[in-house]
Amino acid sequence: MRPTAALAAAALLAVILSGCSANDVTAAGLENAVGTTFARMYALQQTDLGHTAARADPAAACTQGSAGAGAWTCTVHYPFPDGHVEGVALEVEVQPIGCYTATAPASLVGAQRIRDTRGRLVTNPLFAFDGCFALR
Repeated sequence: MRPTAALAAAALLAVILSGCSANDVTAAGLENAVGTTFARMYALQQTDLGHTAARADPAAACTQGSAGAGAWTCTVHYPFPDGHVEGVALEVEVQPIGCYTATAPASLVGAQRIRDTRGRLVTNPLFAFDGCFALR
């Protein structure tokens, strides 16, 4: 690569990356994304188990020492099949680009592998899930 082309590529990369900051991650953006994804993964899990999932708009509350990327805790309040509403605390690792991985305690969402209605072992979609959201 020519020095001029390499310099131009480096400058372009710097401009692109300058728009992303760990501080662009906010609780509000994360709460909406985690709550919505949890609801979808819960519905998928219930289908695998042969149950009908209640349709609901889950409320999520996410906290961290300070806004930004890193480790967060998000509690999602969701109605379960028997009608009770449970707060499920998720450990959420957030990247500066707005993508995350959420993991839930097996004691509340089941093991990593569960048996579906056919008796096959399938991955439990609630055990861990990934998602992304728009930064502010």
